Amino acid sequence: MNLAINELKIQAKKMLKAIKVGGSLIDKQQRQLKTFNLDFTQEIKLKHCHFIIATKYGFDSWQHAQQVLSGSAVTKVTMNMGILFHSSRCDALINLWFASYEEAYIALAVDQQNRWLIPYKQQYIVVNKEYLKILGIGEGFDEQWHNINHDLVKGYNSESWDTLATAVLENSGFR
Repeated sequence: MNLAINELKIQAKKMLKAIKVGGSLIDKQQRQLKTFNLDFTQEIKLKHCHFIIATKYGFDSWQHAQQVLSGSAVTKVTMNMGILFHSSRCDALINLWFASYEEAYIALAVDQQNRWLIPYKQQYIVVNKEYLKILGIGEGFDEQWHNINHDLVKGYNSESWDTLATAVLENSGFR
């Protein structure tokens, strides 16, 4: 389970390189740097870019992102999985949202061929194929989805989960 965390590291390095060659950060990222008592005129380090990239995906810190993406999180059902598997581009789609995993799993089981269960922070969403296409994991990942029974929560800490998470990161990352 190193593909996804390696992709985040690559994105952070690309961000740092872009900044050093005269790129700028958006306002939100500049506000995040203020949590380190830095302003944009001071030297930005890789650790700052790690933090910015991690929070982009809904993690509390770089350490939180590493814990989740490396598969070392203690419990997969109640942990905060960030917003990795969500995009504002998906907001127009109607999906089923649940506070408990058990309710989400029941909704998935109704039509497991045409539904997928994904985590969102400490909640769960049952989505359709269009949602997955927007994230970049709708086509070409049938084997991974089959291996985890369309369930990214139960499939956590598997090669299939890592492959899907990496694909989402590559599709939405700092490029």
